[in-house]
Amino acid sequence: MSRPRGTIARAELHLGADALMIGSMPKDEVLCNAHVQSACVCVADPDQHFDRARAAGAVDRAAHHGARGYVARDLEGLVWNVSHYQPPPAPR
Repeated sequence: MSRPRGTIARAELHLGADALMIGSMPKDEVLCNAHVQSACVCVADPDQHFDRARAAGAVDRAAHHGARGYVARDLEGLVWNVSHYQPPPAPR
């Protein structure tokens, strides 16, 4: 999936049941600052997970690709994307 000016919105690399998603972050992305990577975590119920995380200061944001979720920064300033999105397995 591409964005304007040739940047990558999302690319998925699959190996068996695992997937690595990569992409470019928008320049106006508030949580990126100096970090050039973020972790993505798949959870069964992102709404319940967010309720707990919000109490600890998580920032709400709709997840991409039709998934529900949020983004939070940990105590070291690293960005975590939490949603129920799980890429489909690679074709065999």
